[in-house]
Amino acid sequence: MLDPFVRRYFKRAVACGLIFALYLAARLPTISSTERARLAAQFRFVQTPLPVVPGPEIRSVRPVNPSIQHIAGWISTVGAGVALADIDGDGLPNDLCYVDVRTDQVIVAPVPGTGPRYKPFTLDPGPRLFDRSTMAPMGCLPGDMNEDGRMDLLVYYWGRTPLAFLQNADRTFTATEIVPNERWFTNAATFADLDGDGHPDSFLGSLGLHRSTALQAQLLAPPKATTEKDRSRRHAAPGSAEGDHANLFQFQQTGKSFSPADGFAAGAKRRSRQMP
Repeated sequence: MLDPFVRRYFKRAVACGLIFALYLAARLPTISSTERARLAAQFRFVQTPLPVVPGPEIRSVRPVNPSIQHIAGWISTVGAGVALADIDGDGLPNDLCYVDVRTDQVIVAPVPGTGPRYKPFTLDPGPRLFDRSTMAPMGCLPGDMNEDGRMDLLVYYWGRTPLAFLQNADRTFTATEIVPNERWFTNAATFADLDGDGHPDSFLGSLGLHRSTALQAQLLAPPKATTEKDRSRRHAAPGSAEGDHANLFQFQQTGKSFSPADGFAAGAKRRSRQMP
């Protein structure tokens, strides 16, 4: 016969033993520091400069409106990013499109280490469509926008609406306006078939129009207060900050133009522009 003390605590001891056994069985496996170092030695990263193209003067800080001079450092870094894609059509995502915030250039080049398949170049829309004193590229988004089998590039900006650089048969690019005669401050864009018609749409997220003087360094006074008429021109998406907006556009192959995708554009219908 078991001692009364043992009988009293026997079940508790068995339960604690089972819990400890289950803990040992369920915990994640561990490895020694030697084994960890051996596994890590298989992976390493090498820093390689991205290709550059001669162009405008290099500057470390963008000229900005005096009213936001205190965040000029942050504004000078916005837009730094790179996209990988198969731009030259060799079947491999070994090309890159990146924004050099030091020169406000959008550069297309082979990924370093993949061979000099072509000379790096810039996506230059020309002075009619781009003014460096009031505009700055924020990103490059690859995608076959006109569904012709060639990779196109969507470049979005602060200070103007995004531009579609459509790739031609000779691998040159033609800058095409999506929305003319408006000023946007676009910080994000993506391609997806959002309306389910089997064709890609471009979704563009922009900051409010009240920031339209952010890159105008020569403006000595803060922007005037927004009027009711200005507010009526904004297209604010549900849940967004005042003045911020999101728009969805689709390339219409029949008319070779960009126009709002029905049922998705936030706000009024926007005009499309014919391709050259």
